[in-house]
Amino acid sequence: MAVSAQTLAAPEEKVAEVKSDGIITLTIQPDVYQDYIRFLDGRSPLDIKDFSEPFNRRDIADAIIFQQALALGGANFDIEFVLGNYYARNLKMLKKGLLSATLDSVWQQDLKNIQDHVYVTDAIIEKGEYEAGLYTSNKNIHTLNAKSLADVQKLKAIVNQNWKVDIQTLQSMGVGSITMDGHWTTIVTAVDRQLVDFVLAPFQQSEDLSFYINEKISLVPIPNIKVTLQGSRHFVVSKHHEYSEILFPAINKGLAELKANGKVRQAYTQAGFFNDRVKDWKTIF
Repeated sequence: MAVSAQTLAAPEEKVAEVKSDGIITLTIQPDVYQDYIRFLDGRSPLDIKDFSEPFNRRDIADAIIFQQALALGGANFDIEFVLGNYYARNLKMLKKGLLSATLDSVWQQDLKNIQDHVYVTDAIIEKGEYEAGLYTSNKNIHTLNAKSLADVQKLKAIVNQNWKVDIQTLQSMGVGSITMDGHWTTIVTAVDRQLVDFVLAPFQQSEDLSFYINEKISLVPIPNIKVTLQGSRHFVVSKHHEYSEILFPAINKGLAELKANGKVRQAYTQAGFFNDRVKDWKTIF
């Protein structure tokens, strides 16, 4: 499903006076797009300075940082979003030049098989910065009482089959039961129904750190424990796309500026991803 294009120009410029460099298509998950539209509330992503408003989270911050970096780097594209579950497919499309770039950051480890076909930006999330909660149903009392790695090893985890870093982390933790599925909605539904016990997910900005899916499912982290996912995350541009020589230097230049002035850190902190409320929680892995 494609949705209408938007034109990006640097915040201080008038769109009508800026010539577009072309149209690029970017993929985005349906639930992310829904919250992205709610978060923007009619505003341009380039005008966002405060990321603490409702509906923000790590992947929404990614989408806005990407677009702000692109504009700050001097590029101006019309963007068309295509909705779907595309993480694994994106990597294949990048390799073939069928996708210009990733709106959502990608783990460095996932690029090994396509590294000769893509440009990789500087890290947007550095190695060791990605802390995750073990999210479960607020009705799953047994799981909520877990306090150690030994306790977690006895639980049943679920993970997206395309998320190699999450899978490797769960396996290295020694979790005895790991179920894999390809769709986020199916995964969180299984946790909500207590068919499995938990899923790894970044911390959220909500008061109780919970997140909602489709306004029906709410998951909360097991209190006082967390894990660190090892690896760095980056934006990726296909070397084979017609706009690659414009996109890559623009994104990297803009990203460097956003990191230098603290905007990337601010965005992730206000989204709840970097979260002071869990700084004293025990890192069990």
